[in-house]
Amino acid sequence: MTQPKQSEEAVVTNANNEPLSLVKLTWIDSAGRDGVVWHFKDEVSDIRATICRSVGYLISEDEDTTLICQHVNEDQYGRVFAIPTKSVIHKVVI
Repeated sequence: MTQPKQSEEAVVTNANNEPLSLVKLTWIDSAGRDGVVWHFKDEVSDIRATICRSVGYLISEDEDTTLICQHVNEDQYGRVFAIPTKSVIHKVVI
């Protein structure tokens, strides 16, 4: 079995060989209650949008979608996740 090539600091790149940034995103997501379809009107006042945090390689970002992934190999992205850009409230490049 051959061992993968090792480097002191691996640079993760996209299909155009451009480096990908590792980012931590804070974003707002919708919320609801699982398992119950109907709610009495006085029982829903505590349902709120939720704050989420995600870490991943930033594949792309435009006015509609921020696309990140958790894993990268030479030819593929793994666990790709699309977040509405307008939902992102904070971004930190790690």
